[in-house]
Amino acid sequence: MRKEYGVPGLLTSPAPAASRVAVVDDVAGTGAAGLRCVEALRDAGHEVVGVFVLLDRCQGAAEALARSGVILTSLFRSEDLVLR
Repeated sequence: MRKEYGVPGLLTSPAPAASRVAVVDDVAGTGAAGLRCVEALRDAGHEVVGVFVLLDRCQGAAEALARSGVILTSLFRSEDLVLR
């Protein structure tokens, strides 16, 4: 599924029934948007294998997703990018 920038909503195209899917986003903050997407995918009958982001802002997303049984994987963490 591909969601174009600025398109409202979480999901924009269907996936084959009972697919194994991953959520891909640019940034994770508290995890609220990721959790909504995971719930929508699960409600549609899909298995969510993980959430992948470029930047984890370290505001609780990893913990919130873990409570839902989903692992957050990020390329960067904000606390690792702080310039001193």
